[in-house]
Amino acid sequence: MHLRVTSFQCLGGHRLRVVFNDGRVGELEWDSGGNGPMVEPLRDPAFFGQARFNAEWGHIEWPNGYDVAPEWLYYLAFRDDPEVRRRFWHWSGEPQARATASVST
Repeated sequence: MHLRVTSFQCLGGHRLRVVFNDGRVGELEWDSGGNGPMVEPLRDPAFFGQARFNAEWGHIEWPNGYDVAPEWLYYLAFRDDPEVRRRFWHWSGEPQARATASVST
């Protein structure tokens, strides 16, 4: 199954409640995982709150064109689940050995 966002809600600050197409609902504190000119405006909670749902692609996006992969949001929402950590490393293309070494328990 291709993971998609089906709906979301901004909860204030940088918190989101996200519904995924596998039926799971998660709350998360957004973290871009990076820096750069596309990410910088999202540090402002007012701009972050302008997030919108793109139903065609099943992701969340902002007015500056930045969008977030559903897999990253899923990871942020459920990263305490060992199966989700394993799947995230699979999605990201990281070798399993590196994933095992990087995950602390």
